Amino acid sequence: MADSAPGGQKQSGIITYGIAPNRLNPLAGAAHNAVFNVRRRFASQFWYVAPPMVAGWYVMYWADE
Repeated sequence: MADSAPGGQKQSGIITYGIAPNRLNPLAGAAHNAVFNVRRRFASQFWYVAPPMVAGWYVMYWADE
């Protein structure tokens, strides 16, 4: 018994897996990046959405008068 490994005999065919350090916290910086990503996307789409909405609001306002 003295020549065996602690806990029993050495086993073969056992596979162990580890996790890379960059995978430990997959959401690191997600909140910070989300804020600036939303800002960038909003700024890029603003001029496609705002003028039709303003025009629609003005037409509804004019029709209501």
